[in-house]
Amino acid sequence: MNRKIKTLRLAGIFCALLLLWGCQSSQTETTAQYIGIDAAKEAALTDAGLSSQQAVFSDSGLDNRDGTFYYQIRFTADGKKYQYAIDALTGVVIEVQTEMESPEASEASAETEALSKQPSSAAPSSSASAGTADSSGMISQETALETALAHAGITQDQAKKIEIQRDYDHGTAVYEIEFYGENWEEYSYHIDASTGEIISYDYDQNDSIQQTTDASQAMLTEDQIREIVLERVPTASSDHIFLRLDEDDGRMEYEGKLMEEDMEYEFKIDAYSGSVTEWEAEKRP
Repeated sequence: MNRKIKTLRLAGIFCALLLLWGCQSSQTETTAQYIGIDAAKEAALTDAGLSSQQAVFSDSGLDNRDGTFYYQIRFTADGKKYQYAIDALTGVVIEVQTEMESPEASEASAETEALSKQPSSAAPSSSASAGTADSSGMISQETALETALAHAGITQDQAKKIEIQRDYDHGTAVYEIEFYGENWEEYSYHIDASTGEIISYDYDQNDSIQQTTDASQAMLTEDQIREIVLERVPTASSDHIFLRLDEDDGRMEYEGKLMEEDMEYEFKIDAYSGSVTEWEAEKRP
């Protein structure tokens, strides 16, 4: 009886070992198909239009999201922080995020880059870094940012806390760009990554900037508000501007909407000063 029990126990242990070996073998075979951390770094650099001499890598490694394995790659270059998600099997860029470093970090990064550069690698030859479409047919982040800043009417020196992320919106690759102006007014843009066209944009005035109201100051008329809107969209018709007078924190403001060809605009305008406190535009489907 004891001999039979021992035999059954040994058989059970042997089966368990076989199952464990099979799982480890399967996992090893799957991992062996991954492109590797070095190839993932190269894919990220190529997408960013940079060379390995220009980048300073931080923590990078394999991660998993909803069953999909990807390499998370982080590095800094030329005063920017980059964070990439690279598909572990295909090497395709799943997600990319960038943001400007603080001035102190940017100076330190520039010094490190200057020490690591070789004379023959002064600048990347990638067309993406030159502000044109790269081999994938997409414009560079720099070009998208220039488009947004030019539309907002401010320079890169005036912009604060610039953040750029490439994502997909209904199957279309877009750059999502956010930054602040000199008075901390907030700008947000969606730009088509293939054509460079502005899909939508949003503007919010800094809430901490309080508008003072003189007791004798009269509110602007609807016709005057329409003139302010038409200054921003000269091709529009005043008949297509819809206004509603409302109160916000004890101050009157006009809320409005404008339908113009393939664009739809929504806005808020201070009823006394005519200052545009919010402005949003989006392409109509």
